Amino acid sequence: MEPKFTHTVVQCLTAIAQHHGVQINPDRIIHDYALSNEEPSFPQVLRIAAEIGLKAKDYEFSWETLLAQKGVFPILARKKDGTAVIVVGVRTEESVHQVAVLDPLGDMGSLNLMDKASFTEIWDGSVILLKRNHSVTDPNQPFSLRWFLPEILKQKQAFRDIIFTALAMHLLGLASPLFFQVVIDKVLLHESTSTLWVLTVGILMAMLFETGFNFLRQTLLLAATNKIDMNLTRRVFKRLLSLPIDYFETTAAGVVTRQMQQLEGIRNFLTGRLFFTALDATALIIFLPILFMYSFSLALIVLGFTLAITGIITLLLPTYRNRLNELNMAEGQRQSHLVETVHGMRTVKALAIEPAQRKRWDQYSANSISRHFKVSQIAIAGNAATDLLGKLLPIVIIVVGAQSVFDHTLSVGVLIGFQMISGRVISPLIQIVGLINEYQQTAMSVNMLADVMNRPSEGRQGSAGLRPVLQGVITFDNVTFRYPGATILALDHASFTIDAGKVIGIVGRSGSGKTTLAKLIQGLYPVEDGIIRFDGVDAREIDLAYLRRHVGVVLQENFLFRGSVRDNISIAKPDATFDEIVEACRVAGADEFIERLPQGYDTMLEENASNLSGGQKQRLSIARSILTNPPILILDEAASALDPESEAIFIQNLSKIAVGRTVIMISHRLSTLVNAHSILVMHQGRLSDAGKHSELLERSSTYQQLWNQQTSHL
Repeated sequence: MEPKFTHTVVQCLTAIAQHHGVQINPDRIIHDYALSNEEPSFPQVLRIAAEIGLKAKDYEFSWETLLAQKGVFPILARKKDGTAVIVVGVRTEESVHQVAVLDPLGDMGSLNLMDKASFTEIWDGSVILLKRNHSVTDPNQPFSLRWFLPEILKQKQAFRDIIFTALAMHLLGLASPLFFQVVIDKVLLHESTSTLWVLTVGILMAMLFETGFNFLRQTLLLAATNKIDMNLTRRVFKRLLSLPIDYFETTAAGVVTRQMQQLEGIRNFLTGRLFFTALDATALIIFLPILFMYSFSLALIVLGFTLAITGIITLLLPTYRNRLNELNMAEGQRQSHLVETVHGMRTVKALAIEPAQRKRWDQYSANSISRHFKVSQIAIAGNAATDLLGKLLPIVIIVVGAQSVFDHTLSVGVLIGFQMISGRVISPLIQIVGLINEYQQTAMSVNMLADVMNRPSEGRQGSAGLRPVLQGVITFDNVTFRYPGATILALDHASFTIDAGKVIGIVGRSGSGKTTLAKLIQGLYPVEDGIIRFDGVDAREIDLAYLRRHVGVVLQENFLFRGSVRDNISIAKPDATFDEIVEACRVAGADEFIERLPQGYDTMLEENASNLSGGQKQRLSIARSILTNPPILILDEAASALDPESEAIFIQNLSKIAVGRTVIMISHRLSTLVNAHSILVMHQGRLSDAGKHSELLERSSTYQQLWNQQTSHL
């Protein structure tokens, strides 16, 4: 039996805390809370969690309840013997449910998959859900409306001035009703011309000051929101670039674009409509008491109309929310189809499928427009009702107020003044009610953008951020990997070592794991099991950006950006000299065609270099990769797009490209690998053989078949 002093509960708590970005050491907790050899109780754990910056709640779960949890993993679960484990997540394959468990008494680095019988045998049903407790001003808090507050608070001085101008405008707003009240009750009654002129000058000055304050308020807000927009867009785009590659491979470009477009709308709501409505609502502090001073009964009528408007909007709100959800889904489909069609326009025209694409566009558009009509219908109905009540209010005030005038309990001037001030009161109240609709739209935008912002970035948790001098030795030690959502292993316990300065070929049938090796070397995916090392250093401990800068990659399809040839080649090394660019192009065999371009290296390329051939694009990509002089160069089907002449130039220049670096060539064209130092033969995610070309022809049946398929016509 395991000893009790292992403190598995504390180990699990600190591991989950570190997952949420709270750096805490188990020994520190044991020392600070004077924990005995016994495992701490769950109430103690809840108190410790709260004090280290986590929200914690304990529950009793059944197996089915545990499986139904979404977005709350990892979960701390208690075993029947009092120790604890971490439930990392749920996995379902062919209706078989399993939980992934980390046990401190075992190897905390390896996951154990447990089914219902094996897990419920050790689990007592109790769990603790934990999440980060962020302060309002924490810039690293999960994405929500609160996420914007730190940036808004940075402009607190500007917003303080805006509030001051708003209050000044409210006070100046009293000038007009008081002017009409005095003119009607005093000036007209006594026919005092001099008093009229004095009042006129006074009201004109008040209007000028009010206009000036309004101009100042708008200018201050514009300056503040511009700064907020700059900081927000920078943070959001930085977050987008930090997401792992599988997000972009599984999410349509149209969906990503639509999600990113939500930022401006959310910011406009917070610093525009919401902020100004809150400012206008401060008028209630000034004007509402004045209304009751004028006439208690008329003030109650104003409040009654406001409650009626609130009731109408509240009744319409559930239907509005449901229709808004449907509209956003329909718009997402239409946007995705548009972006997909634009990106694939060459294929659309090559296959002559314009009618089919147009038909799908019409269907998506009809669905979107129909949903938009239903949403607008609700909004129009709500606006019509509130507008009607808003127009009825002054009529009711005049009718009821006239009776008070007849009874001599209210003067005509006071009635007119009340009428004007009531407009100042009812307007922000109607705006507050109207905000409910806009809030639903904004909440939907927040949910859409949160899909990007709350995804974990590809940065490795706990990485030491090492930056070793890389020579080019790459070791795969029993590496296992499967793509997210896949059931079949892409790599199955692959082990091999690539020596520095060698040209290594990787061959195999489609799906054997060739390209997967290249992606893992670049750090595009974390491995499921095993270790990848660079010069003996665990890849998980190396700074990811540093690693990628030292691994050059040339793909089968390389993206070139809109700009000049020179800009595209030097994009990863902006400070490269012209001589360095020319030398890289010479080694890649690209200089001969660049010199024939209209403006040479200054020739402008269209998006993805549509004005170049496939072979020319490939040679530019090779030049771009070797310009930074990376110690490791991956050529993933780099010769597949080359014509025979370009391929001959490529093979001829390969010896120059390989000087001083490790070159990994993944290719279906075995002719390009004949002179490689070694060729790795992959089969179903495993390394089936390795050796020189001549050796593999003698002993590897897989390599023999591939070679014979390509040379049978000779």
